[in-house]
Order: sequence, then structure tokens, then C-alpha cells
Amino acid sequence: MRILSVCDEQQKDILRRRAACVAKIARQRDQLEAEFARLRMPLRTFEIGMQVGSGLRRHATVISMVVLPLLALAGRRLASGAGALFRLTRKAARWWSFWRAGSAVVAGWGKGRRR
Repeated sequence: MRILSVCDEQQKDILRRRAACVAKIARQRDQLEAEFARLRMPLRTFEIGMQVGSGLRRHATVISMVVLPLLALAGRRLASGAGALFRLTRKAARWWSFWRAGSAVVAGWGKGRRR
């Protein structure tokens, strides 16, 4: 005795819908693979930039020990341009630290002790 009786037409319809779903999934998988292939190079460039940035951050004191005497020896014209860049970098770092401190304070609101 069969609990679920499916006639041939219904079975063919189910198989046809299953085949359509499988084909749709295959098309979507191909589209996703094409998107990943398109984004692979920009993502790789971003990863390299992150690695370079972290390396610069790790060795900032050594870099500054090498670059500052070179700037002093390079002459006034180069040093004035580099000085402007240094001042801009210092201001940006200051505002970044303000932003981080402010966001930490805002994130901490509501997490205080309750009595």
C-alpha cells in the first residue's frame, strides 16, 4: 500500500521542475564565479595594500630614522614640501585618534553598570 500516490504526469512535472531548478542553480553558480573572477584582482590589490600598510606601521620608527636625515640633507625645497605633508599627516592622525576615542565612548554608552 502506497502512502503517497503520484501519477505519471505529476512525477514528470516534478522531474521537470527539478531539472529547471538544477539548471538555474548552475547558471547562478556560473554568474557567481564570473563575479569572483572580476573582483579577484581588486581584492588582491587591496590585500597587498593592507600588507604594505601593516609593514609600514610595524617599522614606522625605523623608516622615520632613515627618512628624516635624508629629508634634512635633501634641501630646503624638498623638506618644505615634506614638512607640509608631515603636518597634514599629523593632523589626520590627531583627528583619527579623536574619532576612535569618540566612537569608543559612543559604543560604550548603555553598557555601563545599572543599579
